[in-house]
Amino acid sequence: MTQQEPTRPSPAPRPGDSGAERASEARRSPTEPADSSGSASLGDPADPTGPSRCIHLTTGRDGESHVAVIPLPLRVPAAATAVEFAESPPGASLDWHPAPCLQYVITLSGTLEFVTRGGERFLLRPGDVLLAADTTGGGHRWRLIDDQPWRRVYVRLAT
Repeated sequence: MTQQEPTRPSPAPRPGDSGAERASEARRSPTEPADSSGSASLGDPADPTGPSRCIHLTTGRDGESHVAVIPLPLRVPAAATAVEFAESPPGASLDWHPAPCLQYVITLSGTLEFVTRGGERFLLRPGDVLLAADTTGGGHRWRLIDDQPWRRVYVRLAT
């Protein structure tokens, strides 16, 4: 008996995209980059009313971390090896590091700015899901930019 890969619903149309692009996105696995460069538009990071996003941080062929927004992996089963809650105080930061393992990081409170060594930047807000897959290479750094602690849930994934 062969196991069939689960399907995901197609994302909502975006201005200027094609149906083929949306279909390709819907078939992408949670750890596959958005495109060969690993980059994508992150929308308006200042919009606090926007929907939760899944931001994929991955190591590219160049050995550096890259950022893409992917559809939230709804209905895509993933085996978790551990779940951990963590909190960092307002004003906290962490210098250059790769992700310790493949993991989801779900932000509950706090707004952070992430930067890759290549200069890609994005904001992580409450409700956002980070799929941290940049486990090798130059890594990323982050800093809290509001007056809230960063409360988060790590969901470590089996590889």
